[in-house]
Amino acid sequence: MAKFLSKWNVKIGDTTPPPAPGSDTFTNSVENLTSVDGPGGESPQVDITDNDSTAREFAAGLIDYGTIEFEGNRNYGAAGQELLRTLQASGSARNFQLEFLDPSDSSVEETFDVVAVVTAFRTQGSVDGAQTFSCTIKTSGAGTFS
Repeated sequence: MAKFLSKWNVKIGDTTPPPAPGSDTFTNSVENLTSVDGPGGESPQVDITDNDSTAREFAAGLIDYGTIEFEGNRNYGAAGQELLRTLQASGSARNFQLEFLDPSDSSVEETFDVVAVVTAFRTQGSVDGAQTFSCTIKTSGAGTFS
């Protein structure tokens, strides 16, 4: 049966340069989130065919967790949102932790920790609409699920 998750946290690690995923402390959270897309993961196919092969042979290459995107309502006083903008400008990598929560009691269902760089931070708005933001982070290295 599919799990219904409608709550999540995106946390930003405190340590620069970032330690291995799963070993950082997280005192900064991204506020006012409305959606999260990711993490994903894809491994390329590596052709390992040689002269002794009777047909093409492939092995999985290194996994790339790709990008993680999240959106929310823009809050100019929110420390986590402002930290994302600062990290984008600096190009500094940080640990990011995504917590997927059970909506009934906010218990953590799953956690994903990974080092990433903020590649995009955009704001959007319209007449009679909420001012929103979207952010994209690019993962680097191995992530850990727990």
